Amino acid sequence: MFLVKFLIIFCIFAQTVLNKPFNEEDVQIWNNLIAPYNYACLIEANLTLTNADAIISEQIVQETKEVGNYFKCLYLKLGMIKPNGEIDVDVILTKTPYMTLQIVEKCKKAADVESNLSKKSNLFAACVIKTLSE
Repeated sequence: MFLVKFLIIFCIFAQTVLNKPFNEEDVQIWNNLIAPYNYACLIEANLTLTNADAIISEQIVQETKEVGNYFKCLYLKLGMIKPNGEIDVDVILTKTPYMTLQIVEKCKKAADVESNLSKKSNLFAACVIKTLSE
């Protein structure tokens, strides 16, 4: 039993230590980009600012309807996802200079398995956050 508890604690600790903090300049770019839409998307998604801020601070995207709707709203308003569900690589690379083509293509591939825009947006955001924190 001790070994199981030790392994669980070790895994949680390792996850925390292994995630590098986001570059503050990149976070500022993202915050400036979403600023005109953030509160409207929070309301539309029924998500609190605290929950949205935790995504960046904790570097985890929860797989919930609210989080998916939040990112769907932001991505649609920013033109990063088209209404037909297509992820627009060029728009993402233009608006987020900290992203690379490799990250966008990897996360697009991960998200394209889903046709529901909320779920697709959630998968894309989770992939980006995870990749940028590695």
